[in-house]
Amino acid sequence: MNITDLSLWGLVRMFIPQALLSIKGQVLPFLKSLQSVLNVIVLPSNVPLNEVKQQQTGNTYIEVCADCILTRGETYSLKTEEEDLKKIQQMITPEHVQFDCHYGPNYHPTFQLFLDADTKDLELRLLKRGVDGEEVWTRRIRLPGAVLLEGDEAETSQRGPAKNMHSVRTEFVNRVSLPVLDCLLDNLLQRKVCNQLEMEKVKVIPERAEKAREVIDMVLNKGDNACSIMKTLLVELDPFFFQTLDFR
Repeated sequence: MNITDLSLWGLVRMFIPQALLSIKGQVLPFLKSLQSVLNVIVLPSNVPLNEVKQQQTGNTYIEVCADCILTRGETYSLKTEEEDLKKIQQMITPEHVQFDCHYGPNYHPTFQLFLDADTKDLELRLLKRGVDGEEVWTRRIRLPGAVLLEGDEAETSQRGPAKNMHSVRTEFVNRVSLPVLDCLLDNLLQRKVCNQLEMEKVKVIPERAEKAREVIDMVLNKGDNACSIMKTLLVELDPFFFQTLDFR
């Protein structure tokens, strides 16, 4: 028995026919442009899509077969296919959500996925009662080109990774934490964006803002590919901080 069955609602639900608890639902994915963040909104099927889109201004709706059957008061998790697990699974938040059939007037993301910049497509699965639960919805989705910001694909972006990175320079300097900066430097060295001498020169700077300024300026001076790598690393190291950066 799942531990949630021991709650008051769980005990009451045991005596309610399943047909009365089940409703038609929909799973709506929206990509936050240039931020590599996928918002997944789980709602009853009678919520108009256009109403949700109005609150996702600037985000791209990814058309999928959204229909599914949901259960009132049930707990759900969003998972990816096995081959995507290492790159994405740890970047899905929250881990699980209890479905509430009440909705509006605001449509906040039910789940958020923080993706690598080179993610092209992935399979999403909505599971009832956690990772080993019943699968109620699964789709493979292809992401729009805005998330492909590394290597040759970066050249198709109108602004380019360096200009996008420059647009968040002030925010980055003002808000990035010291632990993230130190991890970022280690990873930039590992990815050969900087050399050992450059990393050590920046690491000894005691003041956080000055260190942040040196890091982002160093990467900007190295061009588009370096900026794409740094953007990917920021998603991996601190997805919540990355989301606050207003890439344009």
